[in-house]
Amino acid sequence: MQATDSINLTTETAHPHCAKASRYACYPEPDHFSRSISSADYRQALEDSNRLPIPAQLALHLELPADWSALQTEMALVGRYLDADRQVRMINVQCNQTRLPSSLLGALQQHFDLSLVDTVTLACKLEEESLPNLAQSAQRGITRWSLIVPCQPNRLLDAVVAMADDQGIEDIHLDLLYGLPNQSVRDSLAGIEQALKLAPHSLTLHNAHHPSARIRRLMATPTVHTAPNTDVDVDAEQTMRDRGMTLAQQHGYHYIGLDCLARADTALASARREGRLQRCLQGYRVGDEALDHIGLGPAALSVVGDCLVENQVRHRLWAQDLADGRLPIRRGHLRDLDNRVRAIVIDRLLSDARVSFQHCERLFQFSFRPYFAQALQSLHAIAGKLPNPGLHIDDEQIRIDANALPLLPSIAAAFDRYAQTQRPLSRIG
Repeated sequence: MQATDSINLTTETAHPHCAKASRYACYPEPDHFSRSISSADYRQALEDSNRLPIPAQLALHLELPADWSALQTEMALVGRYLDADRQVRMINVQCNQTRLPSSLLGALQQHFDLSLVDTVTLACKLEEESLPNLAQSAQRGITRWSLIVPCQPNRLLDAVVAMADDQGIEDIHLDLLYGLPNQSVRDSLAGIEQALKLAPHSLTLHNAHHPSARIRRLMATPTVHTAPNTDVDVDAEQTMRDRGMTLAQQHGYHYIGLDCLARADTALASARREGRLQRCLQGYRVGDEALDHIGLGPAALSVVGDCLVENQVRHRLWAQDLADGRLPIRRGHLRDLDNRVRAIVIDRLLSDARVSFQHCERLFQFSFRPYFAQALQSLHAIAGKLPNPGLHIDDEQIRIDANALPLLPSIAAAFDRYAQTQRPLSRIG
């Protein structure tokens, strides 16, 4: 049996849970954040991170608003609480109809050390309004595109191919939406075929009825259904997803995880094989070290150590907080010890497709198997239903083979105390 067939069989076994399972951009997720976490908590986390023996490098994420001056105020306010030598490794700029300011990188450079930046991503949905930003990407310092594209024939894709060639943009990621209103399987596959002509470095297939929070934020004028729809043809959507996966792999793409595939010749595909992937707020990246994620703009998420916060979602409240000199925090979460253990396990599963019990035990001084007895029992049940061996649990580790990678969200969920209503143990050790 070919690897593609094994992946599709594994997905069918897990269906419909995979489409609805969390992608765990962070743990816990914003739904479990509390409004009791304030700007003072976030400020303290920023200052504490400076005092670590080796402070983490940074990833900057900008939710670009129309109010450019307010965003500059937030840059200055956050930069005030970070040491000048906290170096930035990657920048992600998320916008749609808002125009990219010509001074974007210059403004950031006033408050952050950008000397080690290797990737500057522009994330947007593919529509007429986004073309000017794409056309000016190179002038604005953009090196990578992340585009939301419906899985259907799209006349704008030819223009995007030409723009990418003109500006030397080689690293392109596509978020392909399937299960759109009145979409046929034929149209879905035709759209994927056309998208593959871009030869993107990576692509992710998203069910339009269960888009991730990142996709929802980018869909400023939603073209997807996020509300439950009893008329959804679940079998047709599953066919779109499975045939799309097969089509991409026939074009030389390797399955990475979370319905993301990478071209075989890319660093992302190599990192999956070598165990050097890192899960981050924007998806997967190549790297061995964890970064502190600094979010700027309305609804932006930040993860600094064990402090997770979400900015004010409403532009008015976000701008008012900044005008009053406050970090514009809406809600957040301070991870306790149990959260930290689970976050490490979930991160290693999604990033490495394996987790070493001994590694976790050395970090937190506890016994893995008794602590996670309920989770391990759930995983044994999943493993027993697979048509081919792919999920391995022994006395030393959990390991997921390539054919079982589509099950990563469901496997990670076994360690999510919120998803499984697991009560944290009173002590670790």
